[in-house]
Amino acid sequence: MRRGPVFASALIHVGAIALLLLIASIPAVRESVARLPDRVVPLLAPRPASQSKASSGGGQRNPLPATLGKTPPRAVTKIFVPPMAVRMENPKLAVQQAMVDAPEISIDASDIGDPMGKVGPLSGGPGGPFGIGGGPGPGIGNGPGPGTISYKALGITQEPRLLHSEEPEYTDEARRARHQGSVLLAIDVDVNGRVTNIRVIRSLGLGLDEKAIAAVQKWKFRPAMAGGRPVTAPAQVQVTFHLL
Repeated sequence: MRRGPVFASALIHVGAIALLLLIASIPAVRESVARLPDRVVPLLAPRPASQSKASSGGGQRNPLPATLGKTPPRAVTKIFVPPMAVRMENPKLAVQQAMVDAPEISIDASDIGDPMGKVGPLSGGPGGPFGIGGGPGPGIGNGPGPGTISYKALGITQEPRLLHSEEPEYTDEARRARHQGSVLLAIDVDVNGRVTNIRVIRSLGLGLDEKAIAAVQKWKFRPAMAGGRPVTAPAQVQVTFHLL
């Protein structure tokens, strides 16, 4: 390393410092410095406090400003429209409005039906003594029904005739169900007028068949007569159940 340039540079710096000290010792320079204002203006103005807090950061000493991000897309708002019933003023096919609420019906009656009808079991017609219609026998219709007993063909001159009957009892099950009707029984009346050989021809159910048989067993008949003497003869009886 050469010492000449280094010594020359140090000599120049020492001379500059000595020159500044000499200038500062001049009275006129001292008075000019004393008259300067006390406020010192900084080389860089400070940033406002609010701005420094709101946006602070650095950078990479690039000549271009920072690249900003893209604004997010705007959300598409869909308006929901509830379904609506469009009423047509002049429809091609008119539909009657259905009943919205069922009316309250309060009927305090044991039987509901034809107001001109009679309370009790259903009518079997003017025929009989059993069946439905105007003809004799247990059949249906106005002609002679099947099963009609021909006492004349049996040689019986006098039919058995009822002298005493017992009313049948209702079962609890049939009473709760308000079940009504008639039970048709085929019987034999012996020479003493007692009922034997009971068979059910038309059943009613709910225990009423058994109650009908129990009641008919207590019935008393005048026996049938053939040639002036009592004989055993068949017969058909109907036991009716009806609620009061």
